[in-house]
Amino acid sequence: MGLAELTLSDASLITATFLFTDIEGSTSLWERESAAMRVALQRHNALLGAAIDEHGGDVFKTVGDAFCVAFTDAGAALHAACRSQMLLAAEKWPTRAALRVRIALHTGTAYVCAGDYFGTTVNRCARLLAVTRGGQTLLTSTTEALIRTSLPSATRLHDAGMLRLRDLPHPVHVFQLVHPGLAANLLEVGDVTPARKPEARAEARFRPSDLYEVPTLPAIVLQAMKALQDPRCNAKTIERVVARDPAISAKILRVANSAFFGYSRRIGTIAEAIQLLGFANVQGMIISVGAFDAFRAERLRLLDLWRHSITTA
Repeated sequence: MGLAELTLSDASLITATFLFTDIEGSTSLWERESAAMRVALQRHNALLGAAIDEHGGDVFKTVGDAFCVAFTDAGAALHAACRSQMLLAAEKWPTRAALRVRIALHTGTAYVCAGDYFGTTVNRCARLLAVTRGGQTLLTSTTEALIRTSLPSATRLHDAGMLRLRDLPHPVHVFQLVHPGLAANLLEVGDVTPARKPEARAEARFRPSDLYEVPTLPAIVLQAMKALQDPRCNAKTIERVVARDPAISAKILRVANSAFFGYSRRIGTIAEAIQLLGFANVQGMIISVGAFDAFRAERLRLLDLWRHSITTA
């Protein structure tokens, strides 16, 4: 079957870890040292090929000095990346400066057709490679979750934070493989050199853990939730707890007196409202009001931090 006859039905959906590489600044190296680069590229290909074969990778495409590799196992992909960087770092290159290779890894589903892979997972790996610096190995949190307990010896993962990559709608959580011999300046991620377009930026000037931290609910909400879980409590018990919070009290009374319920007379007490609405509905309202207040307080706290950083900069 020719390529022109292939359709989506001919593609298979698989899950794989992709490893993409290329040489940083290779165009200028070819312009300045073409003879040396011919020798260096052959050695580069041999070293990468050996590391990839050793760990069961499938080189499905090469573009110039770039390798596109698929692995069925994320741990094998990371070991191949680490082995490649160690071999490349130890090599004596014929060029005036050592070759610096960047490597990116990402795991997910992709379509495979006629020996090639395509889809959003492949695109994300390519975008991550575009912001990787020579000598670095970056991987997404998706891959990190699969290999965190099976790292190569004497290596660790450095949390590089959230990066917004070009053309992607959401930021990506990125980690960097740190191995012996990695230069300290290569721990910086998203740094843009003049030879590259700026494609990534830090999503926020906070630790990644700050982005995932959920503010603690107010004490009154926790007390009310505890009371609601007690099979011995009644509407009066809940009223004594809730009445201490004007916002929650107003919310419950407003809903109980809304046209939706169409009660013949006005509900004047929290206990009556709880009896009308039921414990399950009241619990939902308490959580929603408490969460709104908690996130509003957290937002104000972060805003104050940002203002402080601006005034002291």
